[in-house]
Amino acid sequence: MDDNYDDFVHLMGNDQWEVIPTRAVHSTGAALFMIRTHPEADKILLDGTFISPMGVRDYCSSVVEELTEEERMKIICFSDEPDNWKPVLSQYGMRHFPGKGGDFYACIMDTCSCA
Repeated sequence: MDDNYDDFVHLMGNDQWEVIPTRAVHSTGAALFMIRTHPEADKILLDGTFISPMGVRDYCSSVVEELTEEERMKIICFSDEPDNWKPVLSQYGMRHFPGKGGDFYACIMDTCSCA
């Protein structure tokens, strides 16, 4: 659910992982719907900020607040400003905050140094 979705699919879509085809979301409600319609997902890429076609901003924190603990453990918050999100989201038990262009592969493998 990131604006770099195509890059993510290109990088991660190989024989080792199955990438669940989704689409970009532009609101908290749409993100929650997508997460809950795919409970089989092991990891979920969630952008720090997403903007609706009408220019309304929404943030990953509003999504995370609504998730169960199990769902939160799947989230990788992918952002241009990971240092801004880490203090907000770590209070929910989240551990993955790679910057865009960063090593989210390590987050998927749980070998990252985010936490």
